[in-house]
Amino acid sequence: MNMNWGRMRQLTGMLALLCLCTHSVEAGDKGKGNNKTTESSSDGGINPSNVAVTESDFEASSSPKEESTSTESSTYDANAGSSQEPTPSEPSTYDANAGYSQEPMSPEEQMHIYEAHQRATGSGVVIAVLDAGFDAAHPAIAANVVGGYDAIDGDSDPTDLGNGWDDDGDGIVDNGVGHGTFVTGMILRAAPDAMIVPIRVRNDEGWGSNDVTADGLEMAIRMGVDVINMSLSTGSGGFTRIRRLLAKAERQGIFVVVSAGNASSSELDALGKIKSTIVVGAVDATNTVATFSNVSNTTYWMVYAPGVDLLGPTTRGEYRYWSGTSFAAGFVTGGAALALEAHKNIALWELRQLLRDSIDPVKSADGGYIDSGLLNLAQVVR
Repeated sequence: MNMNWGRMRQLTGMLALLCLCTHSVEAGDKGKGNNKTTESSSDGGINPSNVAVTESDFEASSSPKEESTSTESSTYDANAGSSQEPTPSEPSTYDANAGYSQEPMSPEEQMHIYEAHQRATGSGVVIAVLDAGFDAAHPAIAANVVGGYDAIDGDSDPTDLGNGWDDDGDGIVDNGVGHGTFVTGMILRAAPDAMIVPIRVRNDEGWGSNDVTADGLEMAIRMGVDVINMSLSTGSGGFTRIRRLLAKAERQGIFVVVSAGNASSSELDALGKIKSTIVVGAVDATNTVATFSNVSNTTYWMVYAPGVDLLGPTTRGEYRYWSGTSFAAGFVTGGAALALEAHKNIALWELRQLLRDSIDPVKSADGGYIDSGLLNLAQVVR
């Protein structure tokens, strides 16, 4: 792996300094289990003005032969703006020699990833992943992880393998577990030499507040990362601090990628409406917009990436099939890392424009073509 070791030492030093300001965690606390961080109103209920619900967009799930859907097990909170969707399929075997070739069509082919790797692999680029359910020791990502942060517990260990309980009573156990690992896996498929800083902002059920999200975002900015992936939903309530931090990230030249969401809607949540971010929708193996993917004809900075029936790492060494815009965003985050390596000193607005212009046609569900397209990484690095 061709790491930029000077940059890595710099980042590690920053992490060590920041950890001095966090409390320690007793042995055995890292399950991590629930630690639900929803805010309470005076009557003991959830305060929707500051609660972001559901599994970081939490993704429509399917087996390789079943179509994803956003209608099953769905709960919708108008203030949070995200739908809760089924869990990933059962664990799949992974052949290290065959790679991810078990998928219906390889995203590597769709996005021209191998061709892009002839020029860039993400070396020297540091990416913060704000998410849930990290297994930082998973063999698929462990070599790329450089530190981390838990914005819920306030410590330097983002690992959350779940507690085996259905804490939110939705009939799904630990439905946030593995999500952050899976997103990271997709980032590394696009940018295998990038350095990853996992930042936990959702618990094992995928719940978390906007305050916690802002804490994680602020930490990523203080670390001086190059790219931030936010495959999650925030809603508009209590969003002011996040908005200010995103503006700060832009001033510091940090590129932010967000997922479009999985509610089959033409309305994006608050994150998708921030002009400094790039929003990512999902397509299937035929370059057709996924049935669950949110879309927007009014958002200029929107691109698409594979997000249906993907095989990736989850937890405890397992691999599963999963679908969703969160994972499509991972590919685009990796693409941004390739661009930063290939085009030294590129300005933030130039990077957004480059990604938006480096696209192949994408079909809508009715067979027509949409304004925007599938990111072509070979074009990105030219």
